[in-house]
Amino acid sequence: MHTAERNWSDLSRDSASVADAAERHGAVHLHRRDAPGMYLVPESRYEEASEALTLISRILRNLSRDFAKEAVLDISPWAAFLPPDDLDTYLTELTATLAGAADLGSIEPLIVLQREWKATAEIWADPELAERLQNAPFEPDAAKPVPAPR
Repeated sequence: MHTAERNWSDLSRDSASVADAAERHGAVHLHRRDAPGMYLVPESRYEEASEALTLISRILRNLSRDFAKEAVLDISPWAAFLPPDDLDTYLTELTATLAGAADLGSIEPLIVLQREWKATAEIWADPELAERLQNAPFEPDAAKPVPAPR
């Protein structure tokens, strides 16, 4: 199956055709002029993806630690730049986040976790930057108040 392509305006002009395409192809990529595209998927496909995420999270959680580390390094080669303790922490957070994301039916926490750990690996991959950040003195700026969170 491949994803069908339609324009956003097709959804309002001929929604039945767009819905049929989503059923037939599994998803429709709706292109928008001034914004990122969107996908229209049948409810059953969304539920299947959610079930798959739950299954994957449980499998990863139950794999041996060494095998899980090998699997993660295979799919996220950047993780090899993490120090051993950080890699262990990443694996622990990854399995917990996968399970939590599956339970919530949202992949957003997983995406955030991946971006944050990848940024950490990028720092460790640059020894000069890692050294500077490790040895940088932490001096909170008392002259500037910290804004309240939104």
